[in-house]
Amino acid sequence: MKNESGFPNWFHLKCQECFECPARSGRHSVIVGRGDVPADILIVGDAPGTSDDLVGIPFVGSAGHLLDSMIKAIPDFPSVYLTTGILCHPRDERGEAREPEKLEFERCARWVQRIFRGVNPCAVVFLGKLSAKHCRTFLPVNVKIFSMMHPAYVVRNGGMSSPLFQHNVRVLEDVVSYVQQTKNTRSESDAS
Repeated sequence: MKNESGFPNWFHLKCQECFECPARSGRHSVIVGRGDVPADILIVGDAPGTSDDLVGIPFVGSAGHLLDSMIKAIPDFPSVYLTTGILCHPRDERGEAREPEKLEFERCARWVQRIFRGVNPCAVVFLGKLSAKHCRTFLPVNVKIFSMMHPAYVVRNGGMSSPLFQHNVRVLEDVVSYVQQTKNTRSESDAS
């Protein structure tokens, strides 16, 4: 049986049992992802935010809403799955949100690798620098990698009215173009 993440319930239960890194302290949820499984495009953020942790789904806060707007700005957007480089919301000693640490990416790697394999994307889009730095090694060599500014950064710098928003939409248009071209090439070679 699958749930809203698109992955089987047993996978969620196994993730919930993980207590291997500091990010697990104080978490409300282990957040696997949302979207289509499999998917043409995998979008990977750094870590779940506070809203994500409370709801149990990634990208539900203001940055997630902005990301959804970027995706909706492109007609016929292919199948997409959204996840993060670590699956727990990292907090500091005061319970405030903080950036994920290298150790947390390392300890969460086995779960994120399973997500990558399950989604089996043609292209991966990293949001921000941390996920790109720590999760690149999980990817098979035949996956095209793209990077764009994290939507939280865009929110803090003008949101939809910012040139950064349009920059990210252009990156996503390049991703969609790549995916469509790759699918057409595969279809032609399958027909031969």
